[in-house]
Formats: sequence, C-alpha cells, structure tokens
Amino acid sequence: MIPEEISGFVNKWLISNMNPACRITGFNSLYGGSINNNFALTSTCGNYFLKFNKASEYPEMFRKERLGLELLASTNTVYVPRVLFDAETDNYGFLVMKLEKQVNPVPRYGEIIGIQLAELHKIKASKFGLDYDNYIGSLKQSNARHQTYTEFFIAERLEPLLKTAYEKKLLNDNDAGHFYSMYKKLPEIIPDEEPSLIHGDLWSGNLIINSEGFPCLIDPAVYYGHRESDLAMSKLFGGFSPLFYRSYNETYPLISGWEQRIRIHQLYPLLVHVNLFGGNYPASVREIVRVF
Repeated sequence: MIPEEISGFVNKWLISNMNPACRITGFNSLYGGSINNNFALTSTCGNYFLKFNKASEYPEMFRKERLGLELLASTNTVYVPRVLFDAETDNYGFLVMKLEKQVNPVPRYGEIIGIQLAELHKIKASKFGLDYDNYIGSLKQSNARHQTYTEFFIAERLEPLLKTAYEKKLLNDNDAGHFYSMYKKLPEIIPDEEPSLIHGDLWSGNLIINSEGFPCLIDPAVYYGHRESDLAMSKLFGGFSPLFYRSYNETYPLISGWEQRIRIHQLYPLLVHVNLFGGNYPASVREIVRVF
C-alpha cells in the first residue's frame, strides 16, 4: 500500500502541475530493488513510477537521485527516465518519474548503449568528485573533490567502507594490511585520465529498455571519476553484451590493460555489498587485495 500522506501529496501535485482534473486511479507494487518501495501509478493524466522510503533513514536520498538523473539527462548522451518531482513529507521521501513501458529493444541495442556511455564519459571536470554527496544503494557516498584519482579512490571510496566493514567485524586486521599495502601501488597501477562523468552504479539491473526500445539508465550514483570504474561495475553480476564493450572502445578507446585493472575498480562496489549483505562478499574482496 502507498501511505496516504504520499498519495495525497502526489494527487495535489498532479492537479497543480498536470491537469486540474487529474486523479490517481490505481497503483501496483513492482518487483525489483532491495531498498525502496516501488509502485506503478495509473491516473487520468498518465502513468507514473513512484519510489519511496522512510525520510529519517535516508535523508534527501530522492533529491540526490533526481539531481543525478537530471545531470545525466542534461548531457544529451544517455537516456534516463523523465523526472517529475521529488519530495519529503513528515515520514517519507519519494520520487515520481515517467513510467517506462517495457518493449522489445531496438536493433543494435548493445552497440547503442556502448556508444552512449562512451559519449557520457567524454564529459570532463577539473577534479574528481562532485559538488554534493549522494547515495550508492542505501549507503551514503562522499564526493569530496580531489586532484588525483588515487587520492579520491582511497579517501572517498575505499577507506570509508573498509572502516565500516572493520567495525562490523566483516574484515579484519590482516585485510586492512593488504589494503594499505595496495594503496601504495595504486598510482602505478591506475593510469592518469581526466575525471569523467560516470553513472557510478552501472550494473545490469540499472539498465532497462525504455518505452521506445532504447537503453535507459536508472538509479545513478553520479560523480566525476575514472571511467574504468563504470566498465568494471558493468562486469559484475552478469555483465553486458560483448557488443557493448566493443562499441564503447571504438568510440572512446580505453588505455591498454584496462581489463587487468577491472578487479581493482570492482573493490568499491564489492565493499558496498560487504557492508550491506556480508555473505561471501568479504572473500571476494580478500581475493583481490591479496594479489596486490
């Protein structure tokens, strides 16, 4: 069920911004995602996607998601759902977007998303990070700016999650020692590149087909980072098609050896999963850091 304070707010917004006669006529719970409550809303003026959660647990989560989607949309490189609005009531935060009807993909679907992502990564900044923090999954993500990627990667990505995992006793002193040893080698391992605008959470579950059959990115954790991070994340949990990687590399060639650096970049999303789920993820992290 949708809490009345959310449905009432959405109804008022639709009346004020879409059509004075607009009303919600129904809603259906949608499967997908382990964090938020997801619903398809039908109304007399269109169909929408609603996601919500407790505002006290995830303050400003949906405002940051809206900002990320709008930033990606402003580049005119990738497709994202059209955002209507986000809001917080006394108890809930929520986001309302256009509902993308799932259809068959257009021809060259894999090639298109490879080209689009490459064009997104060509958008640069002077420093790594972003001018606001956001979330990755349900975890807060610090985007404090740094001049070099290794500084940013260590200080804003690896160290905070390593500390949390250590405090939860999911990783130990020996694991931390391997991390600190690896830190010293990172400047020699990861090549210098200008900061690229990246999706930040690019696994297969965050790529859908939109109502026109084109690839559409959802649930971003945007920042200006190393573009290999998006490619590395895309290879977790199933990966994308070979055509995606080929078209990306033809559009914006990667520096030689990128496939050998994938595991380094995968440490961050794996640490996210260590802290959220535990399970076998600590073993996956250990397998990587012990090599370095």
